[in-house]
Amino acid sequence: MRKVLYAKFNSMRREPFQMATFIVEEDGKKFVEKKALHADAISTMNDFRSHFDSLKSAYKNIQILPYTDVDEKTMKFEFLHGNNVMPEISYTKSNEDDWKLEVEKSLALITDYTDSVKAPFEMSNGFKEVLGDFDFAGEPAVKNVNFDANFDNFIQTEAGLFCIDYEWVFDFLIPVEYIKYRTLLYFYYHTKDVIQNGLKKEEFFELFGITLEKQQTFAEMEYNFQQYVFGQNLSSDYMIQYRKTVTSLDTLNKSIDDLNEYIKGFSLHQMNLDDMIENYKKAVEEQNRGLEELRQEVAKRDAAIAELQARMARFKRAIKNPVYGGSLVVKRMKFKKYKKEFDAETDRKLAEIAVKQKEQDERIDAFNEKYGDNYESWILDLEKEYLAEAESHDDASFTYQPKFSILIPVYNVQEDMLITCIDSVRNQTYTNWELVLVDDCS
Repeated sequence: MRKVLYAKFNSMRREPFQMATFIVEEDGKKFVEKKALHADAISTMNDFRSHFDSLKSAYKNIQILPYTDVDEKTMKFEFLHGNNVMPEISYTKSNEDDWKLEVEKSLALITDYTDSVKAPFEMSNGFKEVLGDFDFAGEPAVKNVNFDANFDNFIQTEAGLFCIDYEWVFDFLIPVEYIKYRTLLYFYYHTKDVIQNGLKKEEFFELFGITLEKQQTFAEMEYNFQQYVFGQNLSSDYMIQYRKTVTSLDTLNKSIDDLNEYIKGFSLHQMNLDDMIENYKKAVEEQNRGLEELRQEVAKRDAAIAELQARMARFKRAIKNPVYGGSLVVKRMKFKKYKKEFDAETDRKLAEIAVKQKEQDERIDAFNEKYGDNYESWILDLEKEYLAEAESHDDASFTYQPKFSILIPVYNVQEDMLITCIDSVRNQTYTNWELVLVDDCS
């Protein structure tokens, strides 16, 4: 029996990069599946397959997890049992040196490249397309290595160290320092003790020799890469996390507008779910009404059978009494006419109920055929369908438009929390309001 233990859908990416990842258990054995969600993503799956061969010669002490093909859209991987190379020691100010040493050991382990992939950096069209136009002339660089060198993409098992996810491999030179920056960036945002103990991101990177100037350059490159992957679906919360923090009002307003669009999509999603639930309720009510009509028709037929039985008894009596029989002949003629009309009406109503049931079954079959278990595709289609209607709503639909004042104290507030708070107010279609930020020194 096949059982899905975990599912992740990357449906917010551009269509060529839309994939799903599943952890599946079948007959007591676990495995991982990666599947293209769009026809344009099949070429990316083929690239994924070619990465296996190119990576085998890229590392000195890392094995590449093999795959098997299920079909052109689907690849299957063994589920490895082991531990990732994420440093286990927690960060505190007092143990900073020991913690840094452990992080550097893990970092060196997954960036121990062979000479065949190393070369001084040279600009290429591929680099410009994916990461932008930046000058790293002569700096140490590599190509055909795992671009997503996150600690949890490498698993230590009894059979050795394995790279388990190699979706992103590029055939152009990339600075080694930038690849390490991406590993550390992911590590920083997924290690709570680092942030909770007050180590700022700039200080964090400087501990590993990445200057403030390089941090800014790498942040812009990372944003360009995410733009390459997600296109117009790149969410504003991702930009806040990976781009340089700025304080200008224009930039803040732009971030707020972007975040509003992001939240608006979730609002539309909620509206679509409510509409879908309401439609299903109506369909169930309609089906219940049809069943009730059918019950009534059955009751009528039962009554008709009882009447026929009574008439049969009278017929037997008429055989014995000719005078009584003559009166029954007249009544019998009237009954035949009534029964014919009754049967015709009953058949007509039963046919209507059958048509409605067939239409309902066809709608359900069409839905299952189109989407199946692909919840993400259904959500995307619904969002596209209702987006135009939702965007057409404006204040003109309200006859009375009072002005609301919202007061927010901002003394010693964290910037990301303030932005989220402001966005929750700005995420309105109603426009007659004012937002007052007060430094109350409380």
